[in-house]
Amino acid sequence: MLGLGEAREKLSNTFIARDAVRTILEFDERNRLLAVTFMWHWWLERNRVRGGEQRMEPSHLAYIAQRNTDEFQAIGGVCAEVIPREKKRWERPPQEVLKIN
Repeated sequence: MLGLGEAREKLSNTFIARDAVRTILEFDERNRLLAVTFMWHWWLERNRVRGGEQRMEPSHLAYIAQRNTDEFQAIGGVCAEVIPREKKRWERPPQEVLKIN
């Protein structure tokens, strides 16, 4: 469905989340994005089913992950300009002010 047979094989041999992340980071960009997007949708599906909704067909879940991956890649080159925010430092209130948290 997703064409991630080799990736699935590698991930099935990992038992610790850190190893799974390292394995995913070794994938090429497309497969890395596809794997992360699929796992995200898989988690959302899990939550929906636990909430009482009907289970989605695996092929439909794979389709959604592929479609979202394509969308993410299409907008990947377009980034908004990052404007650094001014850092505010805490200042002691005036002597006559009582501040309660």
